[in-house]
Amino acid sequence: MATQTASSTDCIQNCQECQTTLNETLTNHCLPEGGAHVEQQHVKLMLDCAAACAACVDFMSRNSDHHAHYCKACAA
Repeated sequence: MATQTASSTDCIQNCQECQTTLNETLTNHCLPEGGAHVEQQHVKLMLDCAAACAACVDFMSRNSDHHAHYCKACAA
């Protein structure tokens, strides 16, 4: 396994910030806004993106050799 570098630390922080932003946006904007913002497909996408960010953080935090696969999928 590779050791954690400054750039991977930055990536972890970026993913954590993205996850927080997604969750805050869902609860503080989408839910109060209603309408299309609370349609099932929209909410599922927001939750999926937040979960993908969390998975990337987990893999990078462990210095997993497989983190690149998850990060690439998250960025897609």
